[in-house]
Amino acid sequence: MEIDTMTLKALTKRVEDLERQNQRFRRTIVLVLLLCSSVFLMAQKKVAPVKAVKALEAGKFLLKDGRGVTRAELGLFADRPALVIYGSKQDPLLSLGAEPEGAGLSLYDDEMDKAATFSTASNGPVVSLFQGGRKRLNLSVTAQGPAVGLLGKNSEAKAAFGLTAEDDSFLQLFGAGERGGTQLLAAPDRNVLRFFDAADRVRAVLGTVNKASEPGLVLNDGAGVSRVILMLTQEGPGLEFFDQDKVRTWIARQQ
Repeated sequence: MEIDTMTLKALTKRVEDLERQNQRFRRTIVLVLLLCSSVFLMAQKKVAPVKAVKALEAGKFLLKDGRGVTRAELGLFADRPALVIYGSKQDPLLSLGAEPEGAGLSLYDDEMDKAATFSTASNGPVVSLFQGGRKRLNLSVTAQGPAVGLLGKNSEAKAAFGLTAEDDSFLQLFGAGERGGTQLLAAPDRNVLRFFDAADRVRAVLGTVNKASEPGLVLNDGAGVSRVILMLTQEGPGLEFFDQDKVRTWIARQQ
């Protein structure tokens, strides 16, 4: 009878242990299933197709402050897209947009006149400075070379200096109406001062006028034909006169 009681207790304990193991196993299975379902849902979210963003179309966009004053405007101006930034009194401060030959940036002064512009075109970038709404200075880097241009009160060219397309330095002084004037040119084969008439024809050249760096003075007529040449060469000084057909008519040389 004692053996049967012990056997019953052992069996009872074994059944209880198996039940506890079974409960733990069921909880583990449930947890695994929950994790798998979560991973599945996350995967479903990741592969879900992205909805296309609809384009917002309008002819003009305005940005206004709390007082209803327009502070920025994006739209078409003379059929060209541009962004304009305004001050507190709706006075333009700057504009950025498309110009006829490229992109352009403009800054405005307190009188709502242009103060500075930066533009790009096929020929190169140009920076312009204004005074009272009139252009007074240009800084450019073009196919002809870098240059600085000084302009008068009516924005007419007065002076320029820079480099030519051959990388020679120059200084140009313009006469009335941007015509005539004087040019100083420094090149590898000559250094000359040239004088132009009102029709932009060279009338006189002074300097080292040939590759041998020989000094001379050349005087041209109204058609641009050299009529008088005064030179100091290795053979000595010489003076020559020519007719309108470029035929030498008189010559004098030191013996």
